[in-house]
Amino acid sequence: MRAFDGILEVASLDVPNVIDHDSDVESFLLSTAGNAIKIEEREYIKQEIQKNVTGGIANSLKGFELLAIPPYDPGKWNNNPTVLQRNNCYNYGNDKITNTFAQPGRGNGQEEPYPPSCSDTGSAAVRDGLISIPNPDLSPADGHIVALVVSTTPDFFDYHWYRRDINSMWSHKPGGTACRNTDNSGRAIADPQTCDRGPYNNFCGFFHCIPSKTTIR
Repeated sequence: MRAFDGILEVASLDVPNVIDHDSDVESFLLSTAGNAIKIEEREYIKQEIQKNVTGGIANSLKGFELLAIPPYDPGKWNNNPTVLQRNNCYNYGNDKITNTFAQPGRGNGQEEPYPPSCSDTGSAAVRDGLISIPNPDLSPADGHIVALVVSTTPDFFDYHWYRRDINSMWSHKPGGTACRNTDNSGRAIADPQTCDRGPYNNFCGFFHCIPSKTTIR
């Protein structure tokens, strides 16, 4: 388990993150640090914990609750070289680390045909368990929202997925590169329909992803 910003990230891929409203776990860990950290480091960490308790993500929910919508946590995807290189935008969109460079449809034995298209790639994702929705206004009790885009330019055929995080902004992980919360122009992503998507010229639509009900490989 990892504790950060009032969120407990459970190691099992099938268990959602958990909200620790008062950052009790982080406070406990700090109390056991002893002489392993300096006094000034201890005070700084105390201040950060207090900031989270009074106004952070954990403050918006009560007690220990399941966190349905994933937070933007680049360290989870970028810090381990294996995770970074072997997981792509589809892994990131589903919030599942499989180390298989997952492809739509492969989880249910019928991978999407090439070249990708909005209809074929979207249908393959639905077979994996994602749910096509008309717009992102849904506030799911379980899971989160993702968006599919496709490039059909003459020299580049590919699909890409964006994920809406708990802060209502969007992030993504281009292939085996680092996940980020900015578009191709370096701007924060408020809407994948209008952000700078580079070569991905077709916006295909939104999907509801419930990780416990999706199968990706």
